[in-house]
Amino acid sequence: MRLGWSQQKLASVAGLAERTVRLFEDGTRSPRFGTLIALRKAFRAAPAERVI
Repeated sequence: MRLGWSQQKLASVAGLAERTVRLFEDGTRSPRFGTLIALRKAFRAAPAERVI
């Protein structure tokens, strides 16, 4: 699935700092359990497009 969100949008929806999302994406930092839950909630609430 594809959301087309920027790091800023994901951070905002998940209640995280944009820098935190960037560090996860580049592999500099690993998310803690609570952060994973916040990301999951953000993704579940998002309308997604299916990429075929």
